[in-house]
Amino acid sequence: TVAINQYNAVLCRGNGPKGELGLGDDQKFGKDLEKVMIVNEGSKLFGSLQNCVLIEPKYVKGEKKGSRVYGWGSNTKCQLFKPKGRSVNTPTMIFESDHILIDYVAMGKNFFVFVDTRGRIVKATGFLPAKFNFGEWSSCENLQVRCMWTSIHILVRQDLTEDRKRGIYSFGNNTHSQLFNLEKWELPMELENFAVGSEHGIIVYRNKESERLVACWGWGEHGNCGRLRSAQALDF
Repeated sequence: TVAINQYNAVLCRGNGPKGELGLGDDQKFGKDLEKVMIVNEGSKLFGSLQNCVLIEPKYVKGEKKGSRVYGWGSNTKCQLFKPKGRSVNTPTMIFESDHILIDYVAMGKNFFVFVDTRGRIVKATGFLPAKFNFGEWSSCENLQVRCMWTSIHILVRQDLTEDRKRGIYSFGNNTHSQLFNLEKWELPMELENFAVGSEHGIIVYRNKESERLVACWGWGEHGNCGRLRSAQALDF
């Protein structure tokens, strides 16, 4: 568990065999919250199965002018930096800019996708899913990115080009229908929200009667997609 308190202190507790606590090599378990570091006002925390990422805004005369991003935990797939290593046990800077404001980091099991406040993919690290090409998305704005354990999902709300229409574009593992099927599934126009779990996706939308509805796709082996139409995989 990682948190930021009212004094802008990053606190952590729990089990961190791969450095997930960020408290150094000598501390891999703790029952009580302990201070990891002090950060600037407005910092954000993100976590995955084996990593923590902290986004800290940089201020110039009271205005946000850039970002620092710190990470710790497993680095076996170079998701933090190169060269790879078993663990990074203290917060280590993995990105810094004087003008780019990072909004969030979408985290898969072994990869990260950095997205700025303009909805642009700024950086992608680690063992990235098959067919995902950072260069094909780096110039696009107003994107929403979510990561399952082994796949990346990009929501495009408006047509970008003739080849890249509105929809959810998915890359990676599709053994249990984790990838959104653009050819088969039509994305509702009144889309309100979009999220993913470890191997399934969820959208919230409104129909013509303004009813709010939920739709899911992917691997629902624990009932996390509601009713299943097949043994394990859910058709959207």
